[in-house]
Amino acid sequence: MPIGFLRRVDMKKKFISIASIITILMSFLLMSGCPAAFIGWRNNPSYQPSTRWVCDELDMYFVVPEGVGENIGEVKTDEGVVKIKVNFSTAGHIIMTNYQYGTYVWGGKCKFEKNNFTVTNGGKEYVFVKEKIE
Repeated sequence: MPIGFLRRVDMKKKFISIASIITILMSFLLMSGCPAAFIGWRNNPSYQPSTRWVCDELDMYFVVPEGVGENIGEVKTDEGVVKIKVNFSTAGHIIMTNYQYGTYVWGGKCKFEKNNFTVTNGGKEYVFVKEKIE
């Protein structure tokens, strides 16, 4: 047999092995729930422009503007009203900072739904409800 034939057979075996490994990894990824996490991420308020999100328990709200812009809101404290900037991490956390100084105000792990999301902070859950801005 010519040597070139043996090299082609070896390459075929390597290709089949690599394709099998990729198939197994993709199957594991799909069964692990990663797509479900992405589907929930689409309900992130950042992807819902012209909305206002309110948490009555914390006396806090923020607005997601139409187009490109910052999510800005307010929280009432004992010292008065504080203007806040709201961001969401790719890991599903909410981070609120003081708009003027950039210092951390509050945050937690989020569970997104279509018309609300729940933030877990310090073992307690807080619900933010969507209001459409007309």
